Amino acid sequence: MRVFGQGCGTPACALGHYAARRDLQRTFKLSPHGLLRGGDGTRLYDAYGAATEHFQLSGDDVAIELFGAHGCDDAATAEGAADYIEAFCDRVEAQS
Repeated sequence: MRVFGQGCGTPACALGHYAARRDLQRTFKLSPHGLLRGGDGTRLYDAYGAATEHFQLSGDDVAIELFGAHGCDDAATAEGAADYIEAFCDRVEAQS
């Protein structure tokens, strides 16, 4: 999953799926061309920074671990990415 969305506007990664869920959030939007945008449709020049702030992550490196080109340990499916994110959240919670 190397892009937020496909050229047809369908989600391609965990953050793309999240952005497409307007029923869950209004911070991100997936453009009709598969680009990650701000909730108001503006271009995000730093998607990882925006994700870091939105999800209250400890840094861009964590956002890249989850949402980068090899994010979620190279998960090949949405289910695999969801499993990775759940395990990640469990690890973070256990460290708190």
